[in-house]
Amino acid sequence: MKSLILTTIISIIGLSAIAQQEYSFTNYFEANSFYNPAATGTEGTQNITALFRKQWAGFEGSPLTGGILYENSLKELNMGLGGYVFMDQIGATTMNSLAVNYSYSLKLNENHKLAFGIDAGADIYTTDYSRLTYWDGDVMFDDQKRTVALPRLGVGVHYYTEKYHVGISVPRILSFNNESPMGISSQDLSSTVSNYYLNAGYTFELNKDFDLQANVLGKYTQHINPQGDINVMATYKKIIGLGLGYKSLGFASVYLQYSYEDVVTIGYAFDFTLSNVAKYSNGSHEVMVKYAIPSKKKNRASMN
Repeated sequence: MKSLILTTIISIIGLSAIAQQEYSFTNYFEANSFYNPAATGTEGTQNITALFRKQWAGFEGSPLTGGILYENSLKELNMGLGGYVFMDQIGATTMNSLAVNYSYSLKLNENHKLAFGIDAGADIYTTDYSRLTYWDGDVMFDDQKRTVALPRLGVGVHYYTEKYHVGISVPRILSFNNESPMGISSQDLSSTVSNYYLNAGYTFELNKDFDLQANVLGKYTQHINPQGDINVMATYKKIIGLGLGYKSLGFASVYLQYSYEDVVTIGYAFDFTLSNVAKYSNGSHEVMVKYAIPSKKKNRASMN
């Protein structure tokens, strides 16, 4: 009976993955350019960010996600360049995404800027049917492995200052289904849909030692109830941070951060499952490592 319950839940996970399509991280606020290409380079530094997430630990076939994000600020040209490579494995299906990001910022005044961005790449889906257990023969399972590659094109707008930001993005403009007006119909392609994101954040300076950072990520997909994440993190002297979060999918989060001289930031998040899945899961674990590559100008200044 327990095996049947687990199998049913994993099937639901797979169906929800097909519907949502995009990756989900608790540390999304450390990887804004992954969700919105217009945010690329807006931090003013050259960063490499690695994210790894194991969702619903204890389930065989539960989601396993990881990847690397790169972004660079070209301040003299008011541009940002970057890209990412991510992998998401759910049961027998693996999705690999790779894309290149570009952004251009307009200076509205001394402190306010508006950036426009675009990303282009591909999503590659691979299903290994040998990992599935089935009883009735189906022509679909004749191939032990099947791979489908889909083009990926996204756009976004990002308004930002030193203290806050807000952005709107569509990571996948093209959709591959019959219901979307921008869809491309093909019998041999996986069904994917466009996702719409609203990303916002604000940093409150409580005193000379403590900051409070609040972030929100809203998600909308056609025929699916809107979803949202909210996170609040208190930071001591910009070194140690403790945060709490909530996902409308049914997760509560607690996470820790440590930063070393504004160069290396390490974060760990643990998600508590609030639904009945908690009876069978050990929660979700996520690790984030961010490296801000020191600029040559900064290195020369330190040498002098």
